[in-house]
Amino acid sequence: MHTQSIIHPGIKLRHIRVFLDAAAAGTLSAVARSHGISQPEVSRTLAELETLLGNRLFERQGRRLSLTGPGSLFLRHANAGLRALDAGAMA
Repeated sequence: MHTQSIIHPGIKLRHIRVFLDAAAAGTLSAVARSHGISQPEVSRTLAELETLLGNRLFERQGRRLSLTGPGSLFLRHANAGLRALDAGAMA
């Protein structure tokens, strides 16, 4: 049974993980350290996700990130989705 997905097929799990960690940490450098990638790569990953979703997810205020309205909404759903994927993997 296959249902048509609404989510853009270009969105990968790495986009979701980087987004969630950026929302929690509030800085690109913290996410880069935790993922073992460069800060520009974190920025590119978030920019790709924003492009794929068609919404700005973060406001950049100097080195700090804060969620926009669409970013807060996506955060709630991304957390639930990742928990569901983890539960499915454990099952």
